[in-house]
Amino acid sequence: MITEKTVASHQESIAAEAAKTVTLWLKQQMKIIDATAVTVQQSPIQEDPYTLRILRMAMEAGNFSDVYIGLVDGTMIDGASWIPPKGYDPRTRPWYHKAMTDQTTSFTTPYQDMTTGKMVIAIVRPLWVRQNNESAESDSSSELSTVKQTETIKGIISGDIILNTLEENVMNVKIGKSGYTFIIDGQGTVLIHPDHNKQMREKIQDADSTLKGIMDIFSRTSSGSYTYKYFGEEKILSYQRLPDSGWYLCTTIQKEEAYTLAKNTAMLFAMEVVFKILGLIALLTILLAMCSGAMVLISKQRLATIVKKHKEVLSVKEMNLKGEISRRKEVETRYWTMFNVATNAILIIKNNLYIECNQKSMELFELDHKDIIGKTMLELSPANQQDGEDSKVKLEKLTDKLTIGTNKEITEDILIENRERKDNMSLFFEWTFMRSNGTEFPAEVSLKSVLLDREEVTLCSIWDISRRTNAEQRLRQSQKMAAMGEMLSVIAHQWRQPLNVLSSYIASLTPAFYNGMITKSFIEKVVVESDSQIQFMSRTINDFRDYFKPSKSKHPFNIYECVKSAIKLMEPQLKKSRINFSILISEHLQIKQDSDQANNKDSQVRCYEIHKSDEPEAVMVFGYKNEFVHVLVNIISNARDAIEEKGKQNDREIEITIARDNNLVSLAIDDTGCGIPEHLIPKIFTPYFTTKGTSTGTGIGLYMAKMIVEKEMQGTILAENHLNGARFIIELPLSDTEKKSSDTQHEP
Repeated sequence: MITEKTVASHQESIAAEAAKTVTLWLKQQMKIIDATAVTVQQSPIQEDPYTLRILRMAMEAGNFSDVYIGLVDGTMIDGASWIPPKGYDPRTRPWYHKAMTDQTTSFTTPYQDMTTGKMVIAIVRPLWVRQNNESAESDSSSELSTVKQTETIKGIISGDIILNTLEENVMNVKIGKSGYTFIIDGQGTVLIHPDHNKQMREKIQDADSTLKGIMDIFSRTSSGSYTYKYFGEEKILSYQRLPDSGWYLCTTIQKEEAYTLAKNTAMLFAMEVVFKILGLIALLTILLAMCSGAMVLISKQRLATIVKKHKEVLSVKEMNLKGEISRRKEVETRYWTMFNVATNAILIIKNNLYIECNQKSMELFELDHKDIIGKTMLELSPANQQDGEDSKVKLEKLTDKLTIGTNKEITEDILIENRERKDNMSLFFEWTFMRSNGTEFPAEVSLKSVLLDREEVTLCSIWDISRRTNAEQRLRQSQKMAAMGEMLSVIAHQWRQPLNVLSSYIASLTPAFYNGMITKSFIEKVVVESDSQIQFMSRTINDFRDYFKPSKSKHPFNIYECVKSAIKLMEPQLKKSRINFSILISEHLQIKQDSDQANNKDSQVRCYEIHKSDEPEAVMVFGYKNEFVHVLVNIISNARDAIEEKGKQNDREIEITIARDNNLVSLAIDDTGCGIPEHLIPKIFTPYFTTKGTSTGTGIGLYMAKMIVEKEMQGTILAENHLNGARFIIELPLSDTEKKSSDTQHEP
């Protein structure tokens, strides 16, 4: 008998706790609908951006599939932008009738939603508006009129909760291996069940002959347990009535398994009986001792006072504990809801494995929850990143900066030793991930090491930046295209001379024929010269074709060859402007103060001391070659414009100095133009800023140059003035191959 009571009590407590969770969650959703209704009622209720924004905020806050309003005139305002079919009238829907009948916040029985086609329950509430009514009263001497305020229903607000959502959020109680929870209404109809085929189709009393009278038992008590048979197998059903709904939350489990789960509880119950017997014996001992004298009586009274005080203290602590548990469950529900409605993917990593993720993560990777949990970051990434580096090697470099150094339980001593490092336990970087269909997408990743239950875990946030990356690539290519018109005129200029030569060769053939001058040597000379001109025109086209074709991936390239390519593209324009150009190679790039300014301490003008080498060696950097050529062309073009603007006939020069120092290569581009106004130097790299006017400048050339050098190639670019004009300085890290070669040469 004691064991049966223990089993029943154990199952009833599980049902009661599950019912509290469901009730708490439903009340939280009802509070969201109430708050939304109060906000909507403060302004005219109509389909406008303000009302729609409030409805969408309620959808996100409460995890509703839809929040909408049906007005008394038949107008439908839908937060999910659902367009009702022709002839749709919200006043005929069950949610509208429910709210009009109850005149308060309540929820409906499950029904099929027209928007999603899924079974939902709706939390509904009337929307009241205040109106002024005038009434008149008259007597023999005067007429008096009074104004009364009345509230009328303007419409109904409703929020849909898909039954699957309720099941996922609050109906996830695990009861052994065979047990589960479900919800029925007052007539026994199954509302929510792990087997969705039973929802709204079966009644509990029809499941087995032993359950025919179950609803009579439910109607007499708000909670309890019941033993029944299902296909010959004995089971225990426990139930708990949900307040303000007429619904019942039920749990069921195999009787044999229930006895196994309650075994420990039965042992505790038996121990309680033993303690009670021992307490009774102790009490009898005290009574016998009281007879021995007044001192024992005084001791008993004191003991009773102490016991009473202890009981009062324990009672207060029990109430506080229950309140704390309730508050924690409410906070957990609230934060779990916020976790799932976040706009970025959030995952929790422990021992390099994902142990939890939110809804956005599943949408981002196009995977189910079970397909993400247990995987590593590398399993959701391609073998190589966009910069060509192996994903595994790159991730190891990044995560080495983040971990405390142990995966075991964190002690106070370890926290003290790693206090300085703990303050910097966060990392932000760009990474390439892979979706379930094999496509790759760029993302920004934030990793932060946190302590959860005194164990180190990593909080991972992921933002999809595909649109931003594509926009940057289009902006970069469009800037090239913006220069195409000018480049086409350059091609035409370069072709004009060879075309004239070819034309003269063709024109000479006719008179040569009539004069008998066509000989073998004459034909060979015409063919050779014509082929030379045609090859020159072909090389011109190839040069410009490579310039306008974007680089698809990063790779090592020779910086000196890039400079020569840029000069080759700009050579016709420089010759047309009578500008001299020179390339200087230096082993060390030294900045020193000009002799004319040596005595001026405030002078910021600098020049370069050049040590020219005879045969430049290849200096390799890593990045996008064609894009870097575009950077140089843009800067050289700006230098040419500055020299033209200055207008001097002499001293028209552009000079590029290439220097290698340790693991860096530096380029200094000097011109003898008009320079840059000092107050504009901080602005020249900002997008759409130009000093040429909107008719000739786009303002994105130097901005894209800064993006390519600093973001794509991890270098730096800056501008300044010197005595004779402007100077642009670019510093780039050497490629890994070049660094290793340099280190080998410097070994003793």
